[in-house]
Amino acid sequence: MDPARHRIIFANKDDDVPFILGYSHSLKEKNLSIGKSILLFENDKYSIVKKVAILNGTEIDAFLTYEYNGNIEKFVRGFVYIDDKEYSIKFSAMYASLQIEDYCYDRIMLIQVDDAVFE
Repeated sequence: MDPARHRIIFANKDDDVPFILGYSHSLKEKNLSIGKSILLFENDKYSIVKKVAILNGTEIDAFLTYEYNGNIEKFVRGFVYIDDKEYSIKFSAMYASLQIEDYCYDRIMLIQVDDAVFE
């Protein structure tokens, strides 16, 4: 099975991210990349997904754990690896559509780390 490809926007802990539509945010196009998702593990309670992206020539690996609660998938925890350093994921969400600077992107994932990593 081919990995699912989609856009991924990376954000720092202090960046404003949209929790509700219409909320202003400070996401930057320079932190946007095309990534792929690979399902590593799945059972009736949890799943673990690996996301791989290249941002400004640097490979980024992210591992996200989700919990199933009925038909709802909830982000539990995750880690981003950049240049052999580990960063905790503060927030992650998939958006059907998201405005970033001058453009709007469909089917885009936001990954916000609990540190100041991205420009």
